[in-house]
Amino acid sequence: ESARHDGEAPRAERSKPAEPPKPAKAYSAEQQENREAVYGWAEKRGISRETVDWFGLFATTAYFPQHKAERPAIAFPYRWRGETTGHKYRDPEKNHAQDPGTVPTLFNIDSLESPDVLIWVEGEPDVFATHEAGYRQIVSLRDGAPAEIKDEDDPRRADDKRFAALTTHADILKPVKKIILACDNDGPGMNLREELGRRLGKARCWILNWPEGCKDAGDVLRLHGPEKLRECVEGAVPWPMKGMVRVDAARLLQHRERGRLVRG
Repeated sequence: ESARHDGEAPRAERSKPAEPPKPAKAYSAEQQENREAVYGWAEKRGISRETVDWFGLFATTAYFPQHKAERPAIAFPYRWRGETTGHKYRDPEKNHAQDPGTVPTLFNIDSLESPDVLIWVEGEPDVFATHEAGYRQIVSLRDGAPAEIKDEDDPRRADDKRFAALTTHADILKPVKKIILACDNDGPGMNLREELGRRLGKARCWILNWPEGCKDAGDVLRLHGPEKLRECVEGAVPWPMKGMVRVDAARLLQHRERGRLVRG
């Protein structure tokens, strides 16, 4: 066995130092104003030009590993503290790519200015749809929903890069009082809702149900319009907690009145 200095970790135990985050891909102002194709894409989804401009979406080309080629794409800029930290790209076939190695951030995290309510959706288009319905404090993870849910004591959860942005923004997310989890109405969406509830704390999480035939906020906006989407958001209920029963104010008042009648 080869000798080593006291205090030096065996080779198998040494961890590779983390590489510093890479900067976002740079685009000129002219490139970022290339939006005509994006306006058409958005209009089909009930999303206005104003919303496209608000989020700074633009048309470009990007390398997609799935195709091993450059393809036309819509760029979704990720910003944090006013700076562009990266881009996510979507091609016409709904494949996704992103600037490699950038700091993990939540999409639209700079919208979080008040600790009162934060809406958490699954994907950038759902952020746009919810924004279209009049809400502003909306975020989404960069890497979508997990195909499976891990046990709470599974050590792999600690290193799950999908949720790394929660560590990046831990100080910003901690004071938020109410988090509405508006995830997709499918298997991965329910997995994401459960995992976010665990990581953010179910006591401050609210959940909502989408109408029949709608999987997400984008579907509701496209099929039913912004008023229905607002109705869904406002109809969110607290995460069901074991041993707790919700009683509405009207029913509580009825019980009080009955008590008075019995005593009289």
